[in-house]
Amino acid sequence: MARMRKKKNLLPRLERAGVYLIPDPAALRGNWRGALGLPPDAALTVELGCGKGAFAVATAKGAALRGENTWIVALDKVREALVVGMESAMAEDPSGALPVRFVAADAAELDKLFAPGEADAVCVNFCDPWPSKRHYKRRITWDPFLDLYAAILSPRGVFRFKTDNEPLYDFTLERLAARGFSLTALSRDLHATDIPNVPTEYETRFSAMGLPIYFAEAVPPRPGTPAAPETGEAAR
Repeated sequence: MARMRKKKNLLPRLERAGVYLIPDPAALRGNWRGALGLPPDAALTVELGCGKGAFAVATAKGAALRGENTWIVALDKVREALVVGMESAMAEDPSGALPVRFVAADAAELDKLFAPGEADAVCVNFCDPWPSKRHYKRRITWDPFLDLYAAILSPRGVFRFKTDNEPLYDFTLERLAARGFSLTALSRDLHATDIPNVPTEYETRFSAMGLPIYFAEAVPPRPGTPAAPETGEAAR
């Protein structure tokens, strides 16, 4: 994926769209629903690596139109991408009423931002596949990351994953099984199914090129569920 250029006007843009930014997300740990004014039954979705925010904004807009109690917190460590998503949210509703907020953070910091059981969904869309075998521990579907996701997910929580990279997809399915997740939906050609889907920027581009989109949904292990024995590439 191409690296985004530094933007000279980044700080003014962040300030103008600041109603959609959470500047100190760690301060909300354990109280996201209270801080956002959500009822107890509201669903809180966390998207990792949100890029320019197309998925987050479209998901929030759809939830608002349907009158659903759903909020999405979109994370990306690249502020140059994050600000584009914030501006898209501003274009939809400059008052800040759209049920989405953006956070400048890395997936590895999740446990510092969310308390155990605080999220109802974690979405990973088109992450860097780190194709070299020696780099597999950098993939954000590697075991320590999956354990982070399991920890912050509520009893009703789900993990959702999309990619255009089949080797990464196979690796992810293997690691989900190894960490005790149970698959609830999967497809090697998402757009040929009736699984509900909100496309990302990359997804739209890849699909236009005729590439299949790989999808998996899984629920984390319940307390006391042992992980499966180590097998395959990651065990070596």
